[in-house]
Amino acid sequence: MSFGHRVHALPELAEPASNPGDVVLRVELLRVEPVIWRRIRVGHDLRLPDLHKTLNAAMGWLDCHLHSFRVGDNAPFLTNIDLIESSEPGIHEAPYELARCCDQLATS
Repeated sequence: MSFGHRVHALPELAEPASNPGDVVLRVELLRVEPVIWRRIRVGHDLRLPDLHKTLNAAMGWLDCHLHSFRVGDNAPFLTNIDLIESSEPGIHEAPYELARCCDQLATS
């Protein structure tokens, strides 16, 4: 059974960050056995909408589902669709860079 064609080449595993502007992320799917994970290296200035695209490429996904980012117990970052269709409180994700989110996590 085929569910479509892979649109992105599988990424190589990132080496530990060597550029001070890089962030190495371990992305792990929750509640899945066996554990499925990827290690990716991205720039600290990557904006959250672009992180979503990067995660889709790293996991071989086709961008068919909504996403949500949250730092600790803080309110979630909201996508454009969330802003239109949801009344959930949160922060618009578009202007936020990964480094700023990591700073919030370190201080929360």
